[in-house]
Amino acid sequence: MIPSFDSSSTACRVLAILCFVAVIPGCAAFMPAVQASPSAGGDGAVAGEMVDADQAADNLDAVGGAAAIELDGAGACHVPGYLRDFQAIDSGRRMFEIPTGFVRGSSHGTVTPRRDAIEFEYVPRQIDCAAAWSVAETVGREFNIDPAILFGVMRVESSFTVNVVSYAGAVGLMQIMPASANGLECGDLLDPVENARCGARILTRFLKRFDNNLILGLSAYNAGFGMPRTAVKKSCVPRNFDYPEKVLRVRAKYLRWRCAPWE
Repeated sequence: MIPSFDSSSTACRVLAILCFVAVIPGCAAFMPAVQASPSAGGDGAVAGEMVDADQAADNLDAVGGAAAIELDGAGACHVPGYLRDFQAIDSGRRMFEIPTGFVRGSSHGTVTPRRDAIEFEYVPRQIDCAAAWSVAETVGREFNIDPAILFGVMRVESSFTVNVVSYAGAVGLMQIMPASANGLECGDLLDPVENARCGARILTRFLKRFDNNLILGLSAYNAGFGMPRTAVKKSCVPRNFDYPEKVLRVRAKYLRWRCAPWE
């Protein structure tokens, strides 16, 4: 606990010397309470009354401040005038200097509540299995990709939700990152067909890079080039093998039972 200084001359003189040699960057940090002087004026402070250091600094305006901590005729301890330019936030926290041109405010002001923000409830917009297959079939013919693969990616990535956005920022039916979409000049990612076209364009490039290896291409679609490249070097399956496995499982379900599993 930081002690309060009373009218003892020795304590005040020692603190004044320390402040002059700049050992203590802000004396008010060590003076949470001082005894007010009748000459300090303001707020009705009287000799012997314990006041806050900020209040004592403000009260010095009436007498023009003091060059250093000193004693008045009544033996009360004064706060240096330059401490008016400092503001104590809380006990134990550092002090900061108010820049020139700014008005020194109260140390204990009211907390201003945050501005009310308008929040919109998220309503997922899903398409059914038949609509998703229609999109996959249309885009698959355009890019010469098995539509059942595109259908599987849609199901695994978004569960056929066209307006979903992941924590990473991926958007839409096939979870396209906006940066990738901008680079490929894709259309509206919230449009199912445009999103599927963008995803097909990305998947086509990955498949071409890995010699149409479906496992490596889907691994790259999910996590980038790193995992499939490592798999090629080590002649093993990629670490995210569960992703292409899920896609191929959805593909097999659709080809066998059509939309029955999702109805």
